[in-house]
Amino acid sequence: MATETTSPMVVTAPADLNIYEVPRFRRILRGAVEESGAGLVIADLTGAEFIDATGCGVLVAAQRLAESRGKRLGVACDREPVLRLFRVLGLSTHFDIRGAAEAFTAASKGEDQA
Repeated sequence: MATETTSPMVVTAPADLNIYEVPRFRRILRGAVEESGAGLVIADLTGAEFIDATGCGVLVAAQRLAESRGKRLGVACDREPVLRLFRVLGLSTHFDIRGAAEAFTAASKGEDQA
């Protein structure tokens, strides 16, 4: 078992997180949660132009997996269409969402209270 580190693991989503791209993203995100020593895994959606229900499902599953392992999943997202989808699906309160991956690091250092 890996030792937990303080540095978060960042997994960057593809521009279109759809049914075709989800299998690869799922493998990478799941691996980051299961195999990295990071206590925080960040799904970086700042470059995502589109996300569908399968992409949302991957994030929900990753969060559940992270919680079952005593870890956290953060979502970095500043794209209004993606944020709107999260709000419509009720996921905006389910995830810890910040505008950039760096915001999680800043908060852990006490520089940001977002």
